[in-house]
Amino acid sequence: MCLILFSYQPNTSMPLLLGANRDEFFARPTLPVNYWEDHPKVLAGKDQVAGGTWIGITKAGRFAAITNIREPSNNNPKHRPFNAEVSIKSPAPDTRFLKSRGELTRAFLTGTQSCEHYLKSIIEDPQDYQKSYAGFNLLVGEFTQTQQSLFYLNNREEGFQKLTAGIYGLSNHRLNTPWPKIINGKQAFEDTIANNHQLSHLTDRNTVNSKTHQILRKILENPTLAADNTLPATGLSYESEKALSASFIKMPLYGTRTSTVITINRQTIEFSEQNYLADSSQASSDENMLVTKNSVKENLVSKSPVNKSPTKNIPDKNSGYNKFTLALY
Repeated sequence: MCLILFSYQPNTSMPLLLGANRDEFFARPTLPVNYWEDHPKVLAGKDQVAGGTWIGITKAGRFAAITNIREPSNNNPKHRPFNAEVSIKSPAPDTRFLKSRGELTRAFLTGTQSCEHYLKSIIEDPQDYQKSYAGFNLLVGEFTQTQQSLFYLNNREEGFQKLTAGIYGLSNHRLNTPWPKIINGKQAFEDTIANNHQLSHLTDRNTVNSKTHQILRKILENPTLAADNTLPATGLSYESEKALSASFIKMPLYGTRTSTVITINRQTIEFSEQNYLADSSQASSDENMLVTKNSVKENLVSKSPVNKSPTKNIPDKNSGYNKFTLALY
């Protein structure tokens, strides 16, 4: 998961509006969102390599989501060195770390601890959560009709944070880091909330929810690349920073595989997911994605010729679009 945009407004008619993109190698085996056979109250996709998930919710309203932190290879010496370029060039698990980050979301979704107790249990052993996992951002929350809470933790800062009402953006750095995709995404969410108020006169809640999910998905599908002078510096090459600066990433081997929208109102939780496949028969000709300033391609993107039509992420007809409605207790 590489982008999460959300409006958190506890004790209102719409406590949570959330949109998230999972960026991953298209070759990495993944199951689409569904109720888990071994934990039938958990609704989430599943990484078939490590067994965890990037985002999910339960019938009891327990919510969890995670993104990775991209770090330069010369990062803080108290943390195990991590070369950000490696993680987007190889679909294999990073064996330099003992634990998969997807375990953190899985453990909360399948557990019973409160958000606060769960996060305290993680940070009890700083050596473990700071060094056993590659850099991560973790969101955990509990949503019921009478109580809503949402917390944030990363393993590159001390402690955790109980979030207050607001609009937030999370990508591959800390919460609300002003990357272009975060700034633009948060603004789009503000516009969506205003639009949602305009829809509030409709008596058919299904119509309101459907339109809201459509609007949020459009925000997630924005392929615009950031201007060079606004690119983050995360230890990647220029070409990689440029390609990954979009909300919706389109490359032959790696890109946005899943867009998830979650809305929670006073009665229901709506969870929708759109899966994408790469059109592997095409290689991108977008010079911003593929060509360095010296016109030299790199392994991240492709070794294919650049004189073909652009790469497209196309809807996955097998797992396709999935939507679930849960009662809020």
